Amino acid sequence: MKIINLIKENSILILILLLATFLRFYHLDFQSIWLDEIHTLKETDPELPFKEFVSVIQFREGMGHFYFLIIRILNEIFSYSTYTARMFSAVIGVLSVFYIYKLGKIIFNKETGLIAAALLSINWFAILYSQEARPYILLMFLVILSYYRLIVFLKTKSIKNAIIYGIICGLVFNSHAIGLLSIFSQYL
Repeated sequence: MKIINLIKENSILILILLLATFLRFYHLDFQSIWLDEIHTLKETDPELPFKEFVSVIQFREGMGHFYFLIIRILNEIFSYSTYTARMFSAVIGVLSVFYIYKLGKIIFNKETGLIAAALLSINWFAILYSQEARPYILLMFLVILSYYRLIVFLKTKSIKNAIIYGIICGLVFNSHAIGLLSIFSQYL
């Protein structure tokens, strides 16, 4: 009975998330990989020794290891393929839609969250980044999550909320160096 009530109360959000999921997974492996995705696949090859993995990321990418480490682990668990790397980005893209809803809801109200989620679910760039084996969608997700956790921390000041917020800010910077701008804007 609780589940039915939960579905009724959040039916619009569920529809938005289903749309976001469809748009991010539809033809996920349709396009051939491009140069940067080739680098991602080459760098996250499970056969590559870990020491070499670290040095290749530092030399070629010049950004944090977080995304590439996750893709490497997924390549070891599932299969070493473009689809595996893109699948992770697609899942992160759907989570971004959910957390933009939560951010809009916590700042203003549920309707604002639904509008933000609906707009992000059909945003062309968010869909494209969700279908690439690159860390850009992870950066977007972590920035949204960091703003959400900042608001949670400001509303309920506790050590636990501060630690969670701090960890997410660290992951923002580790996913891409440009994330430092977002962290700096939150500081201001």
